[in-house]
Amino acid sequence: MIRIDQNLNLMDFMCVVERFEPIELSSEAKERIEKSAAYVRQAGEEGKVVYGVTTGLGANSEIAIDSSQTEIFQRNILRSHATSVGRAMTQVEVRALMLAIVVHGVKGYSGVRVETLQRYIDMLNEKLYPVVPCEGSVGYLSPESHLGLVAIGEGNIFVEKEEKRASEVFEGLGWAPLVLTYKEALFLISGTTSATALAAVGGYRSLRAAASADRIAALTIEMSGGNIRAFDPGVMSIRKQPEQGETAQLLRESMGDAQIYQEGEQRLQDALSLRCVPQVHGAAKEKIKQSLDTIERELKSCMDNPVILEVEEGMDTYSSGNPDASYIGLAADCLAIADTMIAKMSERRTFRMLDSKLSGYPAFLVRNPGLNNGLMIPQYTQAGLLNTMKGLCMPAVVDSIPTCANQEDYVSMGYNAAYKLQEVTKNLEYILAIELLTSYQLYQFVREQTRVSARAKELYARIERHLPPIESDVYLYDYIEQLKDMIHQGELL
Repeated sequence: MIRIDQNLNLMDFMCVVERFEPIELSSEAKERIEKSAAYVRQAGEEGKVVYGVTTGLGANSEIAIDSSQTEIFQRNILRSHATSVGRAMTQVEVRALMLAIVVHGVKGYSGVRVETLQRYIDMLNEKLYPVVPCEGSVGYLSPESHLGLVAIGEGNIFVEKEEKRASEVFEGLGWAPLVLTYKEALFLISGTTSATALAAVGGYRSLRAAASADRIAALTIEMSGGNIRAFDPGVMSIRKQPEQGETAQLLRESMGDAQIYQEGEQRLQDALSLRCVPQVHGAAKEKIKQSLDTIERELKSCMDNPVILEVEEGMDTYSSGNPDASYIGLAADCLAIADTMIAKMSERRTFRMLDSKLSGYPAFLVRNPGLNNGLMIPQYTQAGLLNTMKGLCMPAVVDSIPTCANQEDYVSMGYNAAYKLQEVTKNLEYILAIELLTSYQLYQFVREQTRVSARAKELYARIERHLPPIESDVYLYDYIEQLKDMIHQGELL
């Protein structure tokens, strides 16, 4: 059980999202939440002019909302804003969104009630999978509104891959209907929660894939007979980039006991896709770490509008631009670029292993080429995936299309940066899986001639337990999917 107070680090966040770790609110969090909720309730009942509490939203902010219409107003906000379309979020993505909303609310600056946040906590702990269409958002509002409708029983939930009305699911669980009050619908859809949730998922997977890429590159370099002197500690020390040095150290440790480096002759200089692994992977990992720092800070922040702050006279509300998703959008765009840098190196290393003129082994690493195609076509798959990744690397945050009668005359497009990151990260995992498959097949030839490193032998033995070496053409899709799952689950680390 993870107890949520004010802050939640990224590792704990992903434990809840991916591993279904249950959560609960701390007593201190409940006190903060109820204090701000009491203030909002009083402001609403007294008719104090507060954006989104007693006024309409966006360009309608000059229109007053009577307190007698509060419940209708909350439902109308969710219904009218739930306009995102297309594919449904994956269960992991939805769980990340629900948790981001909870973490956002526990700060006590938003006026939401404990019972409203508890509905999201209960959905997480019960492992419910709300239906949330996720295409068509400029930063926030629409995916969150679909989720909000589920919370009040109007949306749908996946039950064994079929959609079922949320109210029916809740009734089966014995949950009372949730009726929203002052400002709660606005809180549930405001802020950078959806962008942050997707960026957290994509960023965490980028970190895991980048670490796997180092180990896969080490295998490729070893199987290709690469020159380990390029990763010498002295060489690394004269360039003051810590991630480069750390990557080189990992490569040396991975390959150091291989016979080819102890006794064999080495090429004077390797191609850049082998020689520059520390430089390229290091640069990408630096940006991944920086982006994850930004995402984690956002998880510790309040991105609501308006917010309730304590002042000398008691409490007061402030409207601001904190829901802007530029920080998250720029971080997600950088993550996509970093992922693609790693992917382009992986594809080039794969190509070298498959070309008999470069590798010195049979074409496409099959013993009877011609009759068999071997691993010819997986590299085509890499090329197609990489082309898609390059297109998705166009930064979303450089764009802006005005909305809401020019009340929102600029929008961050941060959500779209985080949304496209999901596909970029998935493609990276597949590209790395194909490189791993290729080095595994090359190993079948290399091990007949020389002793490989202990780490390579151990990893290839694990793969061989599930995927036999390819002697003639086989259904390669299963190989790629299984290796991709290993990378996705962090089993190489």
